[in-house]
Amino acid sequence: MEDKMKQTSKLKPLDENGPIAGLLLGLVMIIIFGVIWNISGEDTVDKIAGILLGLGGILSFLIWYRTKNTGHFSFMSWQIIMAIRLLFNFEDPVVVTVYRVVIVILILFFFYMIYKKKLKNYYKSILELAARPVDDTQNGFTSRPYPAGSAEYSPQEITEFAKYCAKNLIAMPYLEENKVILVLAMDKLKDILWSRNNYAESSYISFDAQGKVEVNIAQKEYRKYKDELTFDQLCSSLGNLFIDFLNLFRENKTGEILARLNSI
Repeated sequence: MEDKMKQTSKLKPLDENGPIAGLLLGLVMIIIFGVIWNISGEDTVDKIAGILLGLGGILSFLIWYRTKNTGHFSFMSWQIIMAIRLLFNFEDPVVVTVYRVVIVILILFFFYMIYKKKLKNYYKSILELAARPVDDTQNGFTSRPYPAGSAEYSPQEITEFAKYCAKNLIAMPYLEENKVILVLAMDKLKDILWSRNNYAESSYISFDAQGKVEVNIAQKEYRKYKDELTFDQLCSSLGNLFIDFLNLFRENKTGEILARLNSI
């Protein structure tokens, strides 16, 4: 088991510029607010920061509404309460004390969510786990969905499993009349905000009303691998991975799902 855990990654180094971009954005915002402070004073800075936090809170609400992820709910709550404080600048001692206590609790809870990996995006882990059983490099990418077998589930079970995947940031579900589609690449905001119109160009796993499982690995995901892995085997492996997850979910063993994802 230990040897498997230490397997060499089959993925190319993924783009890790997100934290750097966030830091640069933060520095730019500090400079802008500093200039506004010097020109218009503290009250103007508070109002602008309040408006921005309010807009961020609305965005976080949409993300939470789509995923029901607890970590996003705590971050949304912090943003909204901070926005109200900055915009209305209430001075009542009791209200200010309550505000401070609530803010501290929300911050602590948010970092607890990070510690418990409730905000972790499992996109990379899924791609890695799908590639683990695949060593052949004979037949490369083809732009077609792959039939990945079948699974047993009721309509209610597959719907609840889809909600579980969203809540834990495993995949983003799209519920159609006779099919449930689980789309990968949740790092993109359009997946979270329901603005994806054509999931056929994305990597997904679909479960239809007859129990048939279909997998599509998009070219942008396939190119993330170091080698041109045999495409059918890679699709089959991804399908089997989610069938395993579904079976574990049906057996109420969701802890094992997260353990496998966090093993990467």
